[in-house]
Amino acid sequence: MTAPQQIFPGQETRYLLGQGKIFFDLINPTTKRPMDKARFVGNVPEDGFVITPTVQKIEHMESMTGKNRKDVVLETQQSLQITVRLESVDVENLSQAIFGTSTTIAQGTVTDETHTAHRGYSFFLARPNLTSFTSITPPAVAGTDYNVNLKTGEVFIPKNSAIADASEVQCSYIADAINLINGYTATNTELWVRFNGLNMADKLTPIVAEVFKVRFNPASALDFIKNAFPGTQLELTGEGLYEPALETVAGFEGGMYRVFTV
Repeated sequence: MTAPQQIFPGQETRYLLGQGKIFFDLINPTTKRPMDKARFVGNVPEDGFVITPTVQKIEHMESMTGKNRKDVVLETQQSLQITVRLESVDVENLSQAIFGTSTTIAQGTVTDETHTAHRGYSFFLARPNLTSFTSITPPAVAGTDYNVNLKTGEVFIPKNSAIADASEVQCSYIADAINLINGYTATNTELWVRFNGLNMADKLTPIVAEVFKVRFNPASALDFIKNAFPGTQLELTGEGLYEPALETVAGFEGGMYRVFTV
């Protein structure tokens, strides 16, 4: 019987089963380092943070033996792709996902907002998140001549409504504060991305990864209708860019990314 192969001290296999937190930080334009204002982006699911180093190559085939054997491979380009899937659909993550700017619309009273009422159809108030719908002019009976969804600002006119078809109406209501994000209104900005991780396969020892300069694309999709978790996820993909100012700085050699491990 063949003896089992021995594993000597120092030959152990180290496995990685990671979990952790992702942070986005702005980059100081002078030092090219993070601004020390790192924003936690919320829970990132399994397979939700991936760094993909790639190289482009040129290859040479010899033409002497009649077999066209590959005899030279040269790496001509190094690049870095990064994917982050965000589960927290908060204002800052949504703004990042759609290249948007956000503003807060304060609580307010709206008087005599004009719309056209078509029987069998809905129209939408200028603001959602109503606390109350106070009146419609000409006067009509709520629940019979019209229905209002306070959360979304939808006003539905039933087919048998007493409101004249295609007539002009004025709506008054009170709306609570709400955030407004307008897509494609912000200039894309490079971010410093940091993963603060723990290795569950190795006594929760730390593992940290940083990409020094990432330029994200908009979210690949905004899938708002979900019936189960995980719900809507904002999948951001982008490129890790080379920062020449960090190339020769101790600890940042290479100018692109680094990993800390125990």
